[in-house]
Amino acid sequence: MIKAYWLPMLVERVIRIAKELGREIATPDEAREILGLSKKAKSCTL
Repeated sequence: MIKAYWLPMLVERVIRIAKELGREIATPDEAREILGLSKKAKSCTL
């Protein structure tokens, strides 16, 4: 299982790779819309 403190490092790595490949990164609001989530969605705890 991935430890929670590693998650920011993994997100930063994915963002870096996506940018290197010319992909745009969704904002948090855009990601919620893509995933069909509301702003008030409960966050999960790891």
